[in-house]
Amino acid sequence: MAKRKKTRKKNQRKKYSFSLILLSLLLFVLAISLYKAYQYLDLPPKKYSFSQKQKINTTSTNIKNTPQNNHLEYEEEVKNDFILKLKEVDLIIIQSLYTNHGQKVKITSHNYKDRYLDNISFKLQELSLYVSNPAKFISNLKKNIKNLTPFASIRKVGSQTYYLTIDNILTHIIYLEEYLPKTITQGKLVIVIDDMGRSVPLANKLLSLPLKLTFSFLPYAPHSREIATKTHLKNQGVMLHLPMEPKSYPQKANPGPGALFTFMDLMDIEQTCLQDLAKVPYVKGVNNHMGSSFTEYKPGMKKVFSILKRKNLFFLDSLTTPKSVTTLLAQQMGIKLLKRDIFLDNVQDEKSILFQLKKAEALALKKGTAIAIGHPYEETFKALQKWSQEKSPQVKTILVEELL
Repeated sequence: MAKRKKTRKKNQRKKYSFSLILLSLLLFVLAISLYKAYQYLDLPPKKYSFSQKQKINTTSTNIKNTPQNNHLEYEEEVKNDFILKLKEVDLIIIQSLYTNHGQKVKITSHNYKDRYLDNISFKLQELSLYVSNPAKFISNLKKNIKNLTPFASIRKVGSQTYYLTIDNILTHIIYLEEYLPKTITQGKLVIVIDDMGRSVPLANKLLSLPLKLTFSFLPYAPHSREIATKTHLKNQGVMLHLPMEPKSYPQKANPGPGALFTFMDLMDIEQTCLQDLAKVPYVKGVNNHMGSSFTEYKPGMKKVFSILKRKNLFFLDSLTTPKSVTTLLAQQMGIKLLKRDIFLDNVQDEKSILFQLKKAEALALKKGTAIAIGHPYEETFKALQKWSQEKSPQVKTILVEELL
């Protein structure tokens, strides 16, 4: 009897051990499957541990002298299909303006309104143009649109008013002026060049232009201190291009060293911001590098603004998100705030950039002031060089701090 009990207990132990091993194997397989699924989905962590914060390293100086064609390594890039179509149509309009076969063409006014499509913001553009032969200009524009961008269409809605649509969504309103209006106002145009500090030769080219320019420097770019000093000695403007977390981080966009993140505690935000400011001499103000996520983060922006107020610096919002909290905070805290009007070189093409400069010029003449932001591309330099020779004498380029 006792022997039978021992045998039964031994068998039970074997069954229990086998079940335990089987359960362990199942749990191991399940864990591997979940890990593979997580890797496949590439989900961003919702909370960040101290070790993860250390990996991001907001103060590393290990930044290479990035070639110009790798500029988008640190840029937020919009790949929405509608936005890409919009850029194509903009290029068609530019082509029609510049291949006018001797016609006189001038942008007399440019306005825009914010519009949203599936949570993507775009600009509804209102362009007033003077052309010496309106019928010929519209005929060429219609032909180019039909042949090159079949998803777009243009129709007449008034005597000299045309609606241009993309996938039946209104994107451009074009007014053709019968007479070239005489501009009697004076316009002031601020031109900010972001992402400075990577290339000394290109900085020297930009500094040689007969224009007032403001350079905004990345804190850990290899030549920021050297170029900022030279910029100051040339009586041009110096700003800090403060890296901030974009919504597409970490999957698509990286703001680079010295960046501010929404997962940081306020002390880390303050320390990082102060370190960034110390990297660039002669700074008069700050604008955001990326930051579509961080500029929506009220506690973080409040901490940044408290530092700017102590140091008597202004903030220029590059407007990478329509939900930026800067306007509200600036009013509450008494911060000097400016906002970007036009990006010059979303399309890296000399004629396209020149077209954007002419839109900025028209906006400055209409509003009195305008702020345009570009980047240190060779195409941007060439467009600025050409524009400096043909710009309206009633438009004066000024430093950004002169608007305050």
